[in-house]
Amino acid sequence: MALTTELLMGADRVQDRVARYLCAPHDPNGVTLPWPLFWCAVVLLFAMVHCPREQVEAIAHALVTWLPALTSSQLFTGLVSLKTILFYGGMLMLAIPLVVSVTRWGRGWTTQQLRGRLLVTLLLFAALCLLQAPFQPPTGLTSMGDDYALMSQQPFTEPANLFNRRLLMPALAHMLFLRGLTPFYLFSLFITLIFLFLVVSYLDAKIGIFTSSPETARPHIRTWGWMLSLFTSSFIFYNFYYPGFPDPLLMLLLLLTMLVPMSAQGRLCAFALALATHEASLFCFAPLFLLAYPRHEWRMALGLPLAYGAFWLLSFGGDALSLYGAQADIANKTSVEWFFSSPLMALAGIFFAYKLAWLVAVAVSIGLWRIGERRLTLAMLLLIASAIPLLMLGLDTSRLMGFGFMGFLIAVALWFREPALTPRRDLLNLLLLGNVLIPSYFVDLNQISFGITRAYGLYPAIDSFLRQLSMGALR
Repeated sequence: MALTTELLMGADRVQDRVARYLCAPHDPNGVTLPWPLFWCAVVLLFAMVHCPREQVEAIAHALVTWLPALTSSQLFTGLVSLKTILFYGGMLMLAIPLVVSVTRWGRGWTTQQLRGRLLVTLLLFAALCLLQAPFQPPTGLTSMGDDYALMSQQPFTEPANLFNRRLLMPALAHMLFLRGLTPFYLFSLFITLIFLFLVVSYLDAKIGIFTSSPETARPHIRTWGWMLSLFTSSFIFYNFYYPGFPDPLLMLLLLLTMLVPMSAQGRLCAFALALATHEASLFCFAPLFLLAYPRHEWRMALGLPLAYGAFWLLSFGGDALSLYGAQADIANKTSVEWFFSSPLMALAGIFFAYKLAWLVAVAVSIGLWRIGERRLTLAMLLLIASAIPLLMLGLDTSRLMGFGFMGFLIAVALWFREPALTPRRDLLNLLLLGNVLIPSYFVDLNQISFGITRAYGLYPAIDSFLRQLSMGALR
């Protein structure tokens, strides 16, 4: 099958293969805010994200001399209330274009599409729960999931730490009165379920794998196996190890820009809200705008990371070295030093991000390159590689590599839609089905394990069996 691949690098948006798989149609009639109001909302959001408790206390102490009738404690309480109002005000303004676009998109579904996508999502979610129950006693959360849950109780008084700027998800839970350990755990599972639904919707919309026609409404058993194999990749499965992380909310916002027809400002709103969710958005959204949207749009998008970075730097008093140290210094070593001192662990983390499903990306890349589609190949690989800079900023390599999932989804879509790219598929099909039986290990640069000791499901059972087998072999 002949492939055409002219990337969207001009002012006019040309429908090409990259755009087909990477972004939704542009909606010129999408709801937009006046641009001054949009940028005002962005400034409010980012300023509040980078205003931890210590800065609020410092402002309160400074105001005591100007307002002697009030105590520092009273001023602090008033400033926290002001921070709350300003954050929610900026968030809600930026959410308006997104909510309207998503509502219009949902109204365009047929009953068959909605039922089919929901059924597939729920069945795959249930299968994943059998592989690894997304629950750790006693509250369901563990690791930093507990920290985010506790943050949801008082998100606007969080002190400066590694995750205080990842404010959106705890703030949403606080606004919805899902505060504390157990309510936040349920909220995180709901976000994960929505993310799974969007991944299924993406594959259905791009390649018609489930509900586009009567012939594809009931997929072959191999298709279910492939989908389950894909869903054991870290960008989804990590949320079963460690519920409570904001990663699925970031990826959810990213997928909305790939699925939902919206205006240019709508995509910018999604980017801004994703930045308020997790700083990894800087690397996830950059290739999306560069590869799939006109130059004037990604030039506007450049203003968002610049504004975010400016407020982030100001929160550290303009000291860039302190900012980097707060992010990357772990156990008396920088994350870069950890990476190069443990290269085998780093490679293990990269492998377990997608396990044998890496073979799909390799096979599709080779197939595209052989027929001369080198620009599409490079675009897909660039999207996968957009997660590599994150490996220099943290130790959990299997999780961080999952942020390159956009390129991987494109490879999977091409794998399903264009079998001519990979003519010898029997062995690879078998490996992908067998991939489900390989435990999806969590890899940190100083350990390789499930990262949790009280795990339930088929994967922990397989892991326990393999460990006993290896111990027996060593005796």
